[in-house]
Amino acid sequence: KVVKLDIILCQESAISYEDLEQLIQKFDLTKVLKPRIHGVPLYPPLTRNQFEIWKMAWPTTFREDTSRHPEISDSEKETIMGHMRYTWELTKEIASKGEVPSVATIVDPKTQVVLATSHDTRNSTRHILNHAVMNCVEAVAKRERKAFEKRQQAQSVTESDSALPPSPACGEKRKEHPPSCDSSSNEGPHKKLALDPQPLQDQDPQQDKETDGNEDDESRPKKAYLCTGYDVYLTHEPCVMCSMALVHSRVGRVFYTIPMKASGGLGSVHKIHSHPNLNHHFFTYRHVGYEEATAADTEKDSWKGDKGAIDLENENVDC
Repeated sequence: KVVKLDIILCQESAISYEDLEQLIQKFDLTKVLKPRIHGVPLYPPLTRNQFEIWKMAWPTTFREDTSRHPEISDSEKETIMGHMRYTWELTKEIASKGEVPSVATIVDPKTQVVLATSHDTRNSTRHILNHAVMNCVEAVAKRERKAFEKRQQAQSVTESDSALPPSPACGEKRKEHPPSCDSSSNEGPHKKLALDPQPLQDQDPQQDKETDGNEDDESRPKKAYLCTGYDVYLTHEPCVMCSMALVHSRVGRVFYTIPMKASGGLGSVHKIHSHPNLNHHFFTYRHVGYEEATAADTEKDSWKGDKGAIDLENENVDC
């Protein structure tokens, strides 16, 4: 039985095919060596599809990289498109006010609750830093401040209530059984002061929005950073300043529709979201809902946003 063995000799650039044949003839190996040029993967496969194709060319191994973009289910795609459509449909009203029609929405992906929606206000405020992303991050910060103040107020009420002098009956019991008296006290007024979780109110699309912080913040995990793991929906690719704000806020994913060729910080000009010298990276998806946003208002799937917002793609504008 003849055994065929494939051996990698060298890269094609190391020696020409003709020179290799001459060496084989020189050492009288023509009967056992039949050289050929065979393409092999230059890099290890990063996806399952790459692995399935490349293993046919040469034996290789594959280990799933959990840090790469995860698969998005059909139901999640519908949810993503719903948030993006909501964001886009605000551009027409904003443009009518004379503002740059750029809108940002921040969503908690675990609950799909819209935490804040803001738009560019540089024209009305005459402040060059009031981009949509900066305003939206500030709206989330305002929401967190309200929630913190509410917790502080509830804590102060609890402490002041516990400082009230006990009744004579309770005082007598305290002298005899201090632990049991403390226990009954905790089951009394303290329990009633616990904050009940409340659903976030529907937001008014007429203004920049943030929730009032009435949710049960004790059940919500405390975050080291302001927007850890949140999803951000943008009509336009953010500039470098806004991209760095998203890095500092530790967002999880960013979805945007219109790339900004002259100033984009998430793919067009710079790739802030994956810069190797930064200590936080996040997933970025571009052209999300591009066909729906650019469709005419008469078309069935049109989002009916401001068409002037689409023209910003080719203008020298920071978003």
